[in-house]
Amino acid sequence: MKLTPRLLSLLVPLAVLLAPAVARAQIQPPPIQPPQPIVIPETERVLWSVPGSAYLQIRTRLWTTTRQWSYSTHWSAIGVAGNRLLWQRTDTGETNLWKLDDAGNYVSHAALTTPGPAYRARSITLANTFVGSCYDRRDTQRYHVLWVDNAGAMVLDLVEGSGLRNASYVVDPLAGVTQPTAVVGVYAALGGPQMLTHVTPAGQTARFEIRFLNWTGTRFTANSVAAQYNLASGYVPVSMNARESSVDGWTDQVFTRVSVGSGSLWNIGWDRTPPSTGPYWIGETFYPYPSQGWQAKAHTVNPAMCP
Repeated sequence: MKLTPRLLSLLVPLAVLLAPAVARAQIQPPPIQPPQPIVIPETERVLWSVPGSAYLQIRTRLWTTTRQWSYSTHWSAIGVAGNRLLWQRTDTGETNLWKLDDAGNYVSHAALTTPGPAYRARSITLANTFVGSCYDRRDTQRYHVLWVDNAGAMVLDLVEGSGLRNASYVVDPLAGVTQPTAVVGVYAALGGPQMLTHVTPAGQTARFEIRFLNWTGTRFTANSVAAQYNLASGYVPVSMNARESSVDGWTDQVFTRVSVGSGSLWNIGWDRTPPSTGPYWIGETFYPYPSQGWQAKAHTVNPAMCP
């Protein structure tokens, strides 16, 4: 039989069908990869408040969202950390710890027990063993809450997201400080929790101080000043947080409120190449208020959530 082009066109598909199964088995689709855990990137949270209301801005590299809540006017938003928002009544001291979902929506709340009737919550911060480690959105994540009474006595509580108090530590009154000095709060920072204070001596320039919180074995002291910066007129420090920068290394960020209510974030570096011998000024970032009347209350940067 003579092989013509037409006959060859009929025989080639037939040869493919009759080819050995081993040869056909060599052509397989790529294996399906198992799903990888999703890690939500670090989020920046900016809290604004007026009596009875709170406005929260949540920012990541991918998106920005806002949430707003209103209570009776005797409630005040104290601070934000992780996925928790701390509220307190200004008259009775009743304190609630709100749980928020990843988008900032209210989920539930737990009541916190104050150390005593005269104590008021001053700040809340993540209580991670290492700043920058992922934080757990579940109730087992622990937080530090600082309480201060009218006489200046201070207590630092270690609480879970469920509201359960794990431990309670006395913080000694500040000694040898310029008066008047007000305690703003205690915040997670490189090397452990640090205290932020506001110093307003009469006839002198006001300043903020970052103080190391030292453990004596039975209680905390905060008499060692790590850094201090003079404040421009009308600036008031309201919170602090730590953040790791690919350019500046570990930084402390002090959030201040200016007289009109807007915010200003002061960035202070601690390490760079070549290493510096102490804290150094990086720069200032301005945060306009959402609308007239809102007052800057707190700023924090949450590390990535644990998968």
